[in-house]
Amino acid sequence: MTTNELLSATEYAERKLDLPENGRWTELVAGHIVTYQPPDDDHGNVVRNLLLAFSNFAHKTQQGYACFDIGLIVRRAPDTVRCPPACFFLEGERFAEIDNLIATRRPTVVVEIASTNDRRLKLQTRVEEYLELGIPLVWVIDPHEKQVHVFEPGRISKRYGETRTLYGGAAFEGFETPVADLFVLPTWWEQRASKNGKGQANA
Repeated sequence: MTTNELLSATEYAERKLDLPENGRWTELVAGHIVTYQPPDDDHGNVVRNLLLAFSNFAHKTQQGYACFDIGLIVRRAPDTVRCPPACFFLEGERFAEIDNLIATRRPTVVVEIASTNDRRLKLQTRVEEYLELGIPLVWVIDPHEKQVHVFEPGRISKRYGETRTLYGGAAFEGFETPVADLFVLPTWWEQRASKNGKGQANA
């Protein structure tokens, strides 16, 4: 869903919390508010696992912090504000962006998740916007194919499957996580799936 009124990034931020569900599944695209499908379970599971991976890195190195669904201004006049599922900030005062609806500085890492259909559309455009903004590292996580696509400015993109380890490289030095860990299901989820399977088998 797209609104007809043309808004600036500031006006979007001022109105966001008054939108349905506090505007959680919205972005500003060329001045218009666009509403996306609520994320599916696979999307939420990847975010949960990312939080753990980012938290482990921050605890180990005592630097940086993660933000989820924070807005990034990628275009001006008319304004476009993208709200990627996750970002990691290394620069600036620690936790400075936590309470902001729109970031005041560039994150080191931006993560997109190719989950629902409308999130898979125009992903290449979104990646290009982040790179043009000066983001040094962009990950696109595909929970369906269980792969991570890695994009860096001026370099050929790379693809990592479940058997590989995802490293932060020069931009995010010291970060690493097995790709498979990004798709691990919590114990309660597997138990629920097992019960549902038994119920269907006995039906």
